[in-house]
Amino acid sequence: MAVIGIPTITAPGIPADASRPLPTRDPLLSGVANSGVRFLADLAFPWCYPGGDPATRPAAGAPSNGALVRDVAELANGSVALPAGSIGFAGGGLDMTNVQINSNTPAGIVIPASVAADIATAYGGKVQRFLVATYVKLPLLADWTSGTFSFLGDKTFNAGPSLIAINEAAAGALNLRRQNGAGTADNISITPAAADYGSVAQVAAYRTDTGIGFRLRSAAGTVLQTAAVGADNNQAFGTNVINLGYSTAFPGGLGGAVMTVGALKGLRVYRAFIENLARSGRDPVAVLDADWARQQARGLFS
Repeated sequence: MAVIGIPTITAPGIPADASRPLPTRDPLLSGVANSGVRFLADLAFPWCYPGGDPATRPAAGAPSNGALVRDVAELANGSVALPAGSIGFAGGGLDMTNVQINSNTPAGIVIPASVAADIATAYGGKVQRFLVATYVKLPLLADWTSGTFSFLGDKTFNAGPSLIAINEAAAGALNLRRQNGAGTADNISITPAAADYGSVAQVAAYRTDTGIGFRLRSAAGTVLQTAAVGADNNQAFGTNVINLGYSTAFPGGLGGAVMTVGALKGLRVYRAFIENLARSGRDPVAVLDADWARQQARGLFS
């Protein structure tokens, strides 16, 4: 199917050449087999946000609750969750500084449940092979959450089925949890370089046939930790939505109390994609490195 808004032109009586790749809205999607990229949001791309008719849509700005975040992969759109406070728009992304959060209500980009459902379903004899990548501005170390604050995830692994959680953890660390059973999860931590705090970074997690990777890439370099592939998750996480910005996955012991304005100070979210590696067959490290180079060349996130 041709990309919406980009016509396929052929000479009369001559069919389109099926061997030629279709045009895509983002180079990440070019040549990907089997619709392997299941969701792509890019807040600096006006077609994605705020979306709508190019002739009439407004400039990107602070979103309202439920605002459209159009899926650049054109499979299922996301939206904005804004339970309290306000989300701003700055530097090509959503600024979470003034969001008031509690332990039960997510805020930020809502990624549709169809994404988790696809990863939970076997494809070509493989299941739960995935790449989750985000571009965020990390808070300054002075603004880092001292507990375990999740900026991407679905549910707490010990309270229900869960695919993934990426958290701000103690002492300036980032933590990855991938559930593999009831109350059990792979648990990997990385520590950003000193220059990464307050800077734009690509934060990603992947699971392949050979192992799990959790990495951060920034202008300061790459930090990577790996682990064994581990067991498939035997919990039914396929109906979960994933939230980027503030997730309820690990709320840092908030106990339901509303945090004060500034609890998310310094956190911005710009771009996120989730790929089913069983479908695409791609090398996640190669995908991440190529996408990082393209985003650096764009220079739109700050």
